[in-house]
Amino acid sequence: MRRIILLFLCLYACGFVYSQTITPGGPIGFCIGGSVTLTITGAPAGSTYQWLRNAANIAGATSVTYTTNVAATYTAIVTTPPDPPTTLNDVIVAAYVSPVADF
Repeated sequence: MRRIILLFLCLYACGFVYSQTITPGGPIGFCIGGSVTLTITGAPAGSTYQWLRNAANIAGATSVTYTTNVAATYTAIVTTPPDPPTTLNDVIVAAYVSPVADF
């Protein structure tokens, strides 16, 4: 029993208990005038969030979801006390130009 508890504490301390990721709510590209919603999944209750665009904090973007209409690379930092902050995977959001009929 002691070994099981020790293993669990080690996994918890190393961050393996939570599998946190950024999940887009659909395609990660949009046509001009559209948007993409990104959601942090797998974070435990009590976590705090900070979204980043091209490695810079986005002012006021501290929710579990973030909706954008700007093409860029997005990531998030999740903090769950007492664990250190975790930087999540990058998601590249693209903007597409609307096609023009050529006939």
